[in-house]
Amino acid sequence: LWRVARVDLEPAEAVEILLGAPTPRPGLSMAEAHLRDDGGIELCERDARGVARERFDFDAAGRLRHVERLDEEGQLLWEGRFDDYRDLVAPDGSLQPFAFDVSLRFPRVDAEAELSFARVELQPPLPEELFVLKLPAGAETGEVGSP
Repeated sequence: LWRVARVDLEPAEAVEILLGAPTPRPGLSMAEAHLRDDGGIELCERDARGVARERFDFDAAGRLRHVERLDEEGQLLWEGRFDDYRDLVAPDGSLQPFAFDVSLRFPRVDAEAELSFARVELQPPLPEELFVLKLPAGAETGEVGSP
């Protein structure tokens, strides 16, 4: 994504962020947790050198509101904000909060993006043929690892 759009995200990270569920990076440890007056909580993860690398901000209901990812020097790579949470019905019938508005900021390139979902369906049934790779006519097939 950096090469194409100057966005400091790996594709998997972008998907996690759009789904409102960025996962902490491996190798970091929880360093700080602060309870805010409004019942929300702020978390900070640091690397082995003690440099802050990620910050998460949750509201009193446990919904992610803000996340920051920092570089090795502690400088902001990107940040995301999550708003307009609505409850969605999960396949098991439970209600799951989902942020319909996501905004991203990339200070290195002075770029911003705002996304608003019009409709979201959790775990919709998908046809098996959606996951079948169809080779173009005349393409050669071979086993993995064959010359």
